[in-house]
Amino acid sequence: MDWSQDYVVHDDLFTTEEIKENWQSCRKADWIHGWYSSDGHKEDESSPPFWHVHLGGSDTERTDCTVMLPTWVQSVWSKLNDHNKGMKLLRVYLNGHTAGQPGGIHVDGWTPDQYTFIYYANPDMKPEDAGELILWTPNLNEEQRMISFDTPYAMQLHPEILRTVWPRAGRVLMFDARIPHVARGLNSNSKKLRVSLVFKATKI
Repeated sequence: MDWSQDYVVHDDLFTTEEIKENWQSCRKADWIHGWYSSDGHKEDESSPPFWHVHLGGSDTERTDCTVMLPTWVQSVWSKLNDHNKGMKLLRVYLNGHTAGQPGGIHVDGWTPDQYTFIYYANPDMKPEDAGELILWTPNLNEEQRMISFDTPYAMQLHPEILRTVWPRAGRVLMFDARIPHVARGLNSNSKKLRVSLVFKATKI
């Protein structure tokens, strides 16, 4: 299977009322500023820091963290997992980006059977706000080309955009964690905080 095409968008999993309730929970979270997309971006300061909330789990312990999550987050994950049976939830967090706070291009995993789910929490995003997430072909560097031998991009030197996903209210994006991606900052005129609820999971 060509895992570079393993991504899907859902727009019908949450009601308007659920989106509003989830947004209120996001606003009440204990936000901290100073997060980066990866340790590499923090070290070389290639992208600015953004807002973040750790909600549960770990990238290293590899144990299911569902029971440790706030109730509202468990409810969101329950809906997502209904569409993707057999997933073990490893880590959950909130990211927040404002104007001038893009993320850095990165991958969330290097091996098969790892997936990232992103729930877009803002109820009032408009196209002019920007803040899209971009999925890239897995050939941005030599390390990525080495693991993409079973995709069309292992021998290609020129990266391309696979898909751009706009943060529509209640939208969910699921993708193979090996796909490079980046959250772009908001338009310079936007006063919003673009919030995404991120779940990292692996197939059992």
